[in-house]
Amino acid sequence: MSSNSDNTLFYPWMEPFIFSHDAHVNEPPDLFKKYMSDKHKHLAVRAERQDIDGVKYLVFLSGDTVLHRMQLADGWSFRCDPNELSGKVGSWDIRARLHDMAFDGTDASVIYSSLAGWGWALGPEVGLQHINAYNEWCIDHFKDFPNTFVPSAMLPVWDPVQTLKEFERMKSLGYRSVMLPMELPHADPIPYNDKAWEPVWAFAEEAGIPLSLHLSTGGTLVTERGAGAACMNYFNLGTAALHTIALLISSGALDRHPKLKIVITETGCNWLTWVGERLDEVYTRHAHYVRPKLSRMPSEILYSQFLVTTHREREWINNRHVTGVDCICFSNDFPHREGTFPESKIWIDYIFAGSNISPKEKYMVLGGNAAKLYGMDPVKSREEKARIDMSGFAIL
Repeated sequence: MSSNSDNTLFYPWMEPFIFSHDAHVNEPPDLFKKYMSDKHKHLAVRAERQDIDGVKYLVFLSGDTVLHRMQLADGWSFRCDPNELSGKVGSWDIRARLHDMAFDGTDASVIYSSLAGWGWALGPEVGLQHINAYNEWCIDHFKDFPNTFVPSAMLPVWDPVQTLKEFERMKSLGYRSVMLPMELPHADPIPYNDKAWEPVWAFAEEAGIPLSLHLSTGGTLVTERGAGAACMNYFNLGTAALHTIALLISSGALDRHPKLKIVITETGCNWLTWVGERLDEVYTRHAHYVRPKLSRMPSEILYSQFLVTTHREREWINNRHVTGVDCICFSNDFPHREGTFPESKIWIDYIFAGSNISPKEKYMVLGGNAAKLYGMDPVKSREEKARIDMSGFAIL
């Protein structure tokens, strides 16, 4: 608790601090080729807009291999750089991003990769070159705004020994967040419940650096075809996330490292009570078979060591007497269409409309939890942005 200029008591939650725990940056189109060996430059991931039989697509490629193809919605911009995925300059230009954030009503954000995320699908040799390129570039790109942006480094996952080595290097570069894929991307992975990952969990706990797992990373994006496939493919990504969460809890990894924090992004949060109660039921009713034994109930681990994001959901407010609010944080998924940008202010009003949530609880969900997690100062965040001349900047 501190004081403001007129010496009245000031509580931080009396002023809004909106932190989006999910935002993306589009890497420079030549980034990967600059860092890759001559042998592999032709495999640098790229995005192309293609018109196939009169239908517009965004196609992700490595060499001639199509990694993924998505149909573009009507009105999706085809302007700007061909490698720019959203049509919004703010997805790669910081000054434009700050303008978009001001328009959207957000003060700060975690930054996740875009094209670099495909590196996990390309195997250890080519994939690692993509990951290294992104990690070296991203921390430098956002270095002047430490209380506005928290870049998240990508970690290789083909060998936990390599993962730890890169994790240590990312800490030395100043990263406060690192990212693992939600699903391990190769045919014969070392699963997250294997003891080989123990040094990674221990280092994360000791370093105080949370691990982020973002929806739709590492696994197969398309699992269904035909009627309802568009809904089911996105739905299935969420259920895959629940599998990873349950595995990390039931394996005892988090129980052994109670200060380790895991951030789950873009899965929503209304599932928290169901997963917590389901895991508790299985753990107690099948106790004879359960190994390892935990020192806490699975739900306690879930609610105390995970942070999950909400875009538009409201039911968590009714369930917060079970989960608390320390495990909830807001995200706008800038600049992706499924997020709340550029209408976050409207959606925030919708989320809290008619609720009995306290100002402090609201503050913690919208920004306080993230500020605490990454050691950010909301006042300095505003000061960082205030020094940037935004006069004459075009609206979106």
